[in-house]
Amino acid sequence: MEIVLVGLNHRTAPVEVREEGVFTAERARRAAEELRARGILEETLVLSTCNRMRGLRRAAGILP
Repeated sequence: MEIVLVGLNHRTAPVEVREEGVFTAERARRAAEELRARGILEETLVLSTCNRMRGLRRAAGILP
């Protein structure tokens, strides 16, 4: 099993990039469904706050 953690915050990305990482509950659900349907991820967890985004994902074994 491969676990991938991706994150953005005020130190690592400008506000324009962080704004792209904002997830509503509906957007997170749709993104997770699409990534699972494509066989990219098996499970996802997205934590999105006003200045941070963290995504914890269990990869489907396609990463090197």
